[in-house]
Amino acid sequence: MILSIYHFCKKIDLSALCFALLIFLSPIYADETGSNDVGEVKADEQTYIEATLIGRYMSNQTFFKNSPYAFVLFDTEYGEDDWKISGGVFGQKGLPHPDFPINHLYLDYFGENTHLRIGKMVAKVGVLDYFSTLDTLNPIRLEFFDDPKMNIKRVPVWMAQADYSPIDEMKLSFFLQPYDSKYQDYSGYYVNYALNRFVPQHYHEFFQQNPIGQDIFAPVYYNAISPFIAHEIDSKTPSEPWSIQNTSFGLGTEYTDDRGKFGFLYFNRYSEIPLIRVDQNLLDAAILYDNGEDVSPALTEYLASMDLDPIKSVQGFRYQQAGFYAETTMDSYGIRAEAAFRDKVPLLNTYGSVSSFGFAIDHVSDSSTYYALEAQYLHLSKYNKDAMIGMFTAKFEPISFSVFRGHFENRLIAAAVDNMADVAVNPSFSIEYDRTDLVLQGIVSGNNSESNSVSILLRSTF
Repeated sequence: MILSIYHFCKKIDLSALCFALLIFLSPIYADETGSNDVGEVKADEQTYIEATLIGRYMSNQTFFKNSPYAFVLFDTEYGEDDWKISGGVFGQKGLPHPDFPINHLYLDYFGENTHLRIGKMVAKVGVLDYFSTLDTLNPIRLEFFDDPKMNIKRVPVWMAQADYSPIDEMKLSFFLQPYDSKYQDYSGYYVNYALNRFVPQHYHEFFQQNPIGQDIFAPVYYNAISPFIAHEIDSKTPSEPWSIQNTSFGLGTEYTDDRGKFGFLYFNRYSEIPLIRVDQNLLDAAILYDNGEDVSPALTEYLASMDLDPIKSVQGFRYQQAGFYAETTMDSYGIRAEAAFRDKVPLLNTYGSVSSFGFAIDHVSDSSTYYALEAQYLHLSKYNKDAMIGMFTAKFEPISFSVFRGHFENRLIAAAVDNMADVAVNPSFSIEYDRTDLVLQGIVSGNNSESNSVSILLRSTF
């Protein structure tokens, strides 16, 4: 099993690339751009209920095994000229991570040149919608990847954001976010899914070629990676309390004028994904196998030891990340770009650094069809490995049928990590009546049929 993890991680090489590829293989989520600008106009009092019922079928039943599932959000806000309170409570059924019924609860204060928001909330940073490496403040709810409401498609977390504008064109921002260990588990859930998705093609090859693998590792790995490895990782994951030592903070500055905007972000964060240390003898055996050499002596040495526990520790750590972003328009085209560098990403028994560059171009044609291309490139310096992921989106003009409106859109997604590559399409057709949408979606992968899925969504706002 650990040979399989190593073989997978050596190809993917870092957890950030796992997530990039996971986003490619799973349904894509779309962010609202929102507005955190100082002097934001306070909305009038609003109260509404949003209900979403989703049934998904994936060909290997690995990820959406609890489908159908439901999410109901009661959302309200109230305020005066210089302050506003927003809150929401929710109920859910069938989702993998139950939580407190408070979905979000935060206070906005609007000063003359300041804006303070504190509470459980979603904060959007950067300019990319799909593959941003700068936007790490809120986990993704992949189950609701296309929900139009930010507080559903992303998980609100406790934090504070303070914005100050020394001049009209400039904004200075400060972020403070306590660490919450349940989001480490939340991230690990999707990592396990990604491991389950890729590892089997490697462990079957090993089991067929090596008798020790057949006798020792096959029984452990019989039911995929998650039942065994998740328990081992969870049992060794330290319980991290809310503390100053584990709190994440960030600084940002943004300049906006008629030509567009340009910004800089710096974050010092406690990682949601830990560093996993495995037995070095077992890791050496995996390296021998990966190089085409005989693994039996290394495995024999490992099996002869008194301690056969493959996972030695699960450690939390801090990392630093800095990046730039820019956005402008040229004729009828919107152009956005981000560049980032992170000094630590967890590899097996060690760390690596990763640099990334992403860009997006969008355009609305004369026929009101919306086109967008977004791509992200990542480079892991330690092993000199690269990953690329891109998506082309087409949203066509709505068609009216009596009292109904029909919408069709399609995404073409392509990704490559080391020597693994795939192309997939994600078509979506929706029928809208008043404030209710019935949506039929699908994912068809060129090389990985296990990720194929069909989904039916019923979404209503009251």
